[in-house]
Amino acid sequence: MKKIFFQLFFFATVLLFAAKAEAQANKGINQFFANSGSYKTLQLDLLSNDVKIKTTPGTRISVEMTVTLANPNEKLLDMLAEKGRYELVHVEDVTADLLQIIHKQPSSKIIIKGEECEESYRYTIYVPETFKVVMLNGTTAKGTNFVASK
Repeated sequence: MKKIFFQLFFFATVLLFAAKAEAQANKGINQFFANSGSYKTLQLDLLSNDVKIKTTPGTRISVEMTVTLANPNEKLLDMLAEKGRYELVHVEDVTADLLQIIHKQPSSKIIIKGEECEESYRYTIYVPETFKVVMLNGTTAKGTNFVASK
């Protein structure tokens, strides 16, 4: 009897996690930024602590962003991306000798049927080997050439 109860409990748990995993939409967004100056510092002001920094040869910065929306509506996520909600921009600060990457638009809450829909972000950023990377807001990143800043 205990064995049957355990098997039913296990099966129900697996179904619950499978249903929860499918109740979200994911989208990968790639952006590239040229280092038009001789900047050696990259400052990141991003919407997540889930950031991996990897080095690459060359002078171009590549950002791979994965956005997860806690709603299974992929068309909604595609529409938000097309409207520029997830677009990043770079700002050159000549006086501080740094290149900054930030979100173009501040994110407002998404409300669906009266309830807030959560968004989560994950970034992998490829930077030239010569760059020092600084993150704002006290976030931490995994990778090389990383400096946390508040």
